Amino acid sequence: MKLTLSIIALLSIVSRCDFENQPVYNVEVGDTFELYYTTNSCCRYCVLNQEDLTHIEIVETITVKTEGRCAGCSSTRAYVLKVLSPGTDTIRIAEVPGGQSCEEYDGPIEEYVVNVEE
Repeated sequence: MKLTLSIIALLSIVSRCDFENQPVYNVEVGDTFELYYTTNSCCRYCVLNQEDLTHIEIVETITVKTEGRCAGCSSTRAYVLKVLSPGTDTIRIAEVPGGQSCEEYDGPIEEYVVNVEE
């Protein structure tokens, strides 16, 4: 029994290391999920349409993996999102170069559709 629990815990840790976003998330009210991104000191990620999200909200941003201890090293971070109500939201995020505001950004974006079921 102890070995089985250890294997399950190890598999849980390994699966979290696959920091890959899905184009569509099907979730339920009350769930939380994460959107991952990798960045360094050259730029930052922004949620371009945060004020338009009605069924999900960003509750925090966390660091899930860091490459080294240098000032310019890359790190993998995640937006932690909470599901509030049934419906569909599309969250738009972008890597914005340093010195440019999120409001002025007009380059490539990533879009993720979130379908919330009751």
